[in-house]
Amino acid sequence: MPGDPTHESICCLTLSMTPGMGAATMRLLLQHMGSAQKVLEADADTLLHIPHINKNALAHIGQPALLYSAEKEWTWMLKNNIRLLSYTHTDYPAQLLGIPDAPPFLFVKGTAALTPARSVAIVGTRTPSSWSRAWVEQFINDLLPFGVSVISGMALGIDSYAHKAAVEFGLSTIGVLGHGLDRMYPANHRSLAQRMVEQGGALVTEFPSGVKPAKENFPMRNRIIAAMADAVLVVESGESGGSIITAKNARKYR
Repeated sequence: MPGDPTHESICCLTLSMTPGMGAATMRLLLQHMGSAQKVLEADADTLLHIPHINKNALAHIGQPALLYSAEKEWTWMLKNNIRLLSYTHTDYPAQLLGIPDAPPFLFVKGTAALTPARSVAIVGTRTPSSWSRAWVEQFINDLLPFGVSVISGMALGIDSYAHKAAVEFGLSTIGVLGHGLDRMYPANHRSLAQRMVEQGGALVTEFPSGVKPAKENFPMRNRIIAAMADAVLVVESGESGGSIITAKNARKYR
């Protein structure tokens, strides 16, 4: 139904599930057509004439099987209190709008403001020293008077210590995931994720349910962490890896 926000959300999900549909192509389609519904209703000739469009990505648009999958996903999201934010939504993180590879859609569980007044990303090694663990806890304790939102990637090590300290000290914390919200990786962070959401934090991902924590997803996650935060703090890291990717992205985006 035209103008129905539920139908528009299902259309957004349909686009997000379309094979070969990258972030840049989806943003071009939405910018040019004005809504996901209009993209799906448009004839092929109209879409092919959008400047700089990836023609190969248009072949699967509007397939009935994709719409069926999107409707199932929407039902699951409603059951699990998960929101879908397109990049035109008022709750979409404002910081992401300034980067060229911003995700067109985000799946969000939790109530945290995604454009907080102050935010810091804390990332680092999965095998931190005892000194680093204590330093993270003290640093986050020192942030209390400033109401800073703590962002990280829910990984083992520094990420988890940052999230845990934020929860313990009563700061909002946002976990950015490299998989769908139907799972948690690593699995032993399920209780931490639940506490984060219950205490006013949020879990954020650009991936729908069913997407597993594949290796190639984590650099994509890292760019979101880098863009969402006012500052990125690498506590302890080797010379390469996810933390360094996050720091390099942060430098590139500013």
